[in-house]
Amino acid sequence: MIQNISYYPNKSTGMYASKSNVYVQRRVNSPVNFTGNNVMAFGEKNFRKLEFFFRRLVNVIGDKVGQDSFAGLYNDLKGVEPQSEEFIAQLLKATNKYSKKMEFEINIEDGNIERIVNSGKPHIFIMNHDKQLRDPNMLATFGKILYSMYQNAGKSATCPRPKIVLNEDILLSMKPERAELLKKLGAIGIDANVYSTDKGKNARAMLPMLRDFIRGNANIFIFPEGRLAGRKPTLKERFQSGISEMISKLIEKTDEVNVTPLAFAYNKFSKRDLTSMFVGKPITFKRNGDFVTTTKGNIDSEFATLGYKKYFGNALLNEDKIITDSGVPVKSEDASSYISGILCENLEICRKEAKKILPNTSLGDKAELLI
Repeated sequence: MIQNISYYPNKSTGMYASKSNVYVQRRVNSPVNFTGNNVMAFGEKNFRKLEFFFRRLVNVIGDKVGQDSFAGLYNDLKGVEPQSEEFIAQLLKATNKYSKKMEFEINIEDGNIERIVNSGKPHIFIMNHDKQLRDPNMLATFGKILYSMYQNAGKSATCPRPKIVLNEDILLSMKPERAELLKKLGAIGIDANVYSTDKGKNARAMLPMLRDFIRGNANIFIFPEGRLAGRKPTLKERFQSGISEMISKLIEKTDEVNVTPLAFAYNKFSKRDLTSMFVGKPITFKRNGDFVTTTKGNIDSEFATLGYKKYFGNALLNEDKIITDSGVPVKSEDASSYISGILCENLEICRKEAKKILPNTSLGDKAELLI
């Protein structure tokens, strides 16, 4: 899209042009099988078995500690209609279980969350995956804020329901009751294996979610780094193309797709309860004839790259610009990899903004109980 940004996709390198992860049938209570047959696939398979073992161990401990409360939440959700006000009440009750007590800075004063709530439109939330064990707690905390705002605005019955895309090994490693609870709360398990060959499995798993999004009934939460989190040094190396391919498909079926970057930042373990999150401005993608348009999103930030700022120039916040490469409009069928670059740029900006507001000492009297 932008000539001066070096990491924008080059189809010969495949940096963003690789297909989204693909998947195969799993066994119950075991890591997903996959059929890659090279040395890297063999190493990945063994790593995944080890990772799955530790997931099971952590969940066994967690089940013993919170067995009664998880069972209670599961029973409370039985028979609750997903589109009812009661569902949002139960959702908020459940997020209290998954969120942790912590002090965090959040740019609530920017009004970005409030605008999402008032818009009535569904959003895709993309999140950085710096701390795989702690990111779910931050997501639960953000969920409490977002859906409390929906509730306070009297939109419990009409607001988009959460759909959380995650590695299905997380669900497989849990007791069935706990996994079912997460599914009732919107979790959608996909095979995050890099070397699988069943190209249709994830599409089948996510199809109901995408239909709900098109109808305005789903907010989608996803970590685009997936299993590459922690394996590559930079976000742009970890950012995977599956999200942009999904957006490209959605643009064909709906008027617009709004993507909001949600960034988390953490201190070292000695200050593990001091965190921050930054909710960015949405990036809106639309179909315009044979092309795709985008909005500037978070480009006014001090952390935006010079080339990106130059491309948008003095564009207004919600002004649509056709995605181009060296000034040449990019056809919609070729836009997926450029969308990845745009999203990666915006998420990196918000990640740096989150680090900027990360508290190093207790907030003390400045702390305010949001929910």
